[in-house]
Formats: sequence, C-alpha cells, structure tokens
Amino acid sequence: MKSWCCFGGATGMLKAILCVLAATFTLSVDGAARQPDPSTGDALRVLILTGRHNHDWEATTPFLKTMYEESGRFVVDVTEDPASLDADALEPYDVLVDNYAAYPDMTGRQWGKTAEDAIVEFVRQGKGMVLFHAAVASFLDWPEFLEMAGCSWGEDSAHGRRHEYNVDIVDHDHPITHGLHSFATSRDELYHRLDMHPPIQLLARSYSMASAKGSGRYEPMVLTTDIGQGRCFYTAMGHDVEAMEGAGFQAVMLRATEWAATGAVNMPPPDALPARKLQAVVLTGGHDFDEEAFPKLFEGDEAVLYDAVHQEKDSKIFEDISDWPYDVIVLYNMSNKISEKGRANFLRLLDQGTGLVVLHHAIIAYQEWPEFARIIGVNYYQEESTINGVTYPKSTYKHDVDMPLRIEDGSHPVTQGLKDFVVHDETYNGMTFGAANQVLVSTKHPASAKSIAWVRQYKNAKVCFIQVGHGPQVFTNPNYRQLVHQAVHWAGTAPE
Repeated sequence: MKSWCCFGGATGMLKAILCVLAATFTLSVDGAARQPDPSTGDALRVLILTGRHNHDWEATTPFLKTMYEESGRFVVDVTEDPASLDADALEPYDVLVDNYAAYPDMTGRQWGKTAEDAIVEFVRQGKGMVLFHAAVASFLDWPEFLEMAGCSWGEDSAHGRRHEYNVDIVDHDHPITHGLHSFATSRDELYHRLDMHPPIQLLARSYSMASAKGSGRYEPMVLTTDIGQGRCFYTAMGHDVEAMEGAGFQAVMLRATEWAATGAVNMPPPDALPARKLQAVVLTGGHDFDEEAFPKLFEGDEAVLYDAVHQEKDSKIFEDISDWPYDVIVLYNMSNKISEKGRANFLRLLDQGTGLVVLHHAIIAYQEWPEFARIIGVNYYQEESTINGVTYPKSTYKHDVDMPLRIEDGSHPVTQGLKDFVVHDETYNGMTFGAANQVLVSTKHPASAKSIAWVRQYKNAKVCFIQVGHGPQVFTNPNYRQLVHQAVHWAGTAPE
C-alpha cells in the first residue's frame, strides 16, 4: 500500500503564554512539601515529577502547573529531582504527575530504589499516578512502573509528523470520559505501536493515518491501570505547549488527575470541546494524476482529516473493514479489480452510512462490477456495449476544454454559496444516467454531458458524483475546491 501526504489544518501555538508563565512560575519542592494554603479547602495536592525529558519540560511543566491551579481543584508542587523522594516527602500528596522521560536511556532506573519503593507504595496504598506522552519512554527495567503505565516505548514504537487527529471515546461509562464526546486535538504527535502491558482499561483511541507516516491502524490514546488500591492513568497526548493548549487534552488531564487522586470525578464536563473531525480516505490508483497538485485540492478544509491510500491495480482497502475508521470515501481511482469480498464489504459500508464522493475518472472504476454504476448513478462505456438488448456507443472525452458550469440548485449543502463558474478541464460525454440523480451542476458545452455533479442515496449512504477533476488547473480553482469540500462534508455527515 502506497501513501502520499495527508491533509489537514493546524492550530498556531500561543507563544505569549509562555512568557507569562515563565515570569510567574517557581519550582517549589526539593524533596519536601510546602504547606497547603488553607484557602484551598478541598483542593487535591499534586506533585509534578520532572527535571529530565527529551521534550521541552521547562515549558510544559509551568503550563501544567498553571492548568491545574486555575481549575480551582488542585494545589501543585514540582520537583526537578525525583530521585530525592522518599515516603515522607510523598505523604502530603494525593497524586503524582509524571513529566519526566529518560529517553534514550530507557533502562538504568535513574530514580533509585528509595524513590521507586516510595512511589510504588504511595500508589498501592490508594493514591494516584498520572503519566502522559513520552513519560513511557523510561524505566523499561522497572516492572512496577510498566504496570502503572500500562504501555511503554518499544523497538517498533514511533510517531509520524505532528498533526491534528481525533480522539474517539470508546468507554463512556468511566468517570474520566463520562459526559465527554470524541474530539479533535490540537497539533500533536500520535504515538504508534507502543508495547502494551495489560491489564489495562482503554478509554479512548485514535486512528494513526498511514499518510501521516503513522501505522494505518487505531492506537491507544487514553487508558487506565491499577496497582494495589491505587489508580494510574496514561494518555499519549501532550507533545508540547501547543498540544497542551487543546481543550481536549486539558479536560482529559484534569479529570484523570482528579480520578487518580480520589477514584471519582466531580469536575463537570467542559462546556465545549473541539468537534470530532470527519475522517475521509482518498483512494487513488489505476490512472495517472499530478501527485504534487492533487493534494492541494484538499488543503484548507479544516473540518476533515484526509488520509490518502494509493492502490494501483486493485482495492484491497475493502478486504477487511472490521476496524473501519473513515466517515466518507473519496474515489479518485480507476482500478478495475475489486474482489467479491471487497464488493460485499463496500456495500456493507454504504449500508452502515459511510458516505461516498466520486471524482472524475473514478467513473470508470470497477467496470466489471455492474452494481458500481448503479451506486454512482452513471454508466461510462469504454467500448460499444449492449445491455438488456440495448446498444450504447462508446463514451467520449476531450482534454483542455474551458467549460462553463451552471449551479442548478444553490440551496443544497454541496453547492451552497457557489455561483456559476468556468473550469479548464477534461469533459466526458455519451454516458447514461440514473433516474434518481439530483443534478446540482450542469453545463451546455457540446463536448460534455449536461450533468456535471449530482447527489443520490444508495442504501444508507449519501453519494455525490462530480464529473470534472482532471488536472492542476481545476485542483486550484477555488469554486471547484469549495464544491469538493462541501461534497465531502455532506456525504460524511449523518442525516439530521
């Protein structure tokens, strides 16, 4: 399976916050606890463990401290020397937050036996430990740490480029995730192929897109473990301050820290979390296309995470849909082969409500599968064909045509906001069309069929076909880009 880059927006880091935090933050623990402020009432006592990291702990630690304290639920101390801790130093605290990573020295047990024993006993006796992101790239030779973390950085572990991704809640009953909906992160790293150390309780997962140099599978994102009477938590989110600024990261961390400390969550769910983004797969193969220009078609569409899968001769992507991650399929392929199993799974996806957007030369895909033409609402004849006793001449195409397009229905979500426009593209003509097609865009150009874009329903799927889409000039046409983006949004969104 060949992949090219994925597309999606990224939020900018609010750099100014670092200056404010740096000016107000002081490290307050050197193996001894400060006395809690009586005005905090029932505030939970947090100790952040840090001082070494392959990430920017000097920026993320003050951010975490401020995040906890501004919630009104926690008072926070920090130690840059976890090795100095013992049972007396830990006694005043309810929960530890691990912002320490020994990577690349992931063995050696840098904290020493006294601190290790004190931390393990602290948790076993009913308190909590919260770990995030690269904290699990440490202590591979400390069994109790692996038991608390639930996972660790292994030989096959890695991450792709930083990008926004969805965190899909899979356990809505756990106190941490109860009342939360799936959400999109800020720009962050997505770890894949971590070594797992069960038993764990998985609360949320994220799909690691192959085109973002990920694993092409779901990865654990939020999990809990227990050791003795204590509670432990891990999330792979939180690469840097930009990632931590995400409302989803903060909601999960605050709720997880309260749960690790007490076994319950009394903090109400946040008023708003970033909406989960649609996940779309763009399937190419079987026809040449401009691999540099085509991805630009999807740039700027902040509501969708686009994954890209290239399969030259067949469509193996449909062979196993047991863990299907996509809300909408975008076909830009001309592959002819799809197995009987692949056909059945394709139909099953449509029956489950997965949307379908078909662009340009994908009109000729799966010519040996008659049902595909019924799905997309058009037959393109690569040669003269006789069907049910009726003979149809060979369909035609013509390159480099300036084609005026007319918006037939500007009220539909696919065409909303668009006015008539002109594209320079390839035309198709001589096709036959499904009676149920709702035509949204048309043309009067003599080299083209009149119908340019239409929508239809197949099983429980919303289907949109857009005839134009051959080359670079149309990929950068703002009207065409809007048409395609809105088609993906419409097809991938369940009916209200």
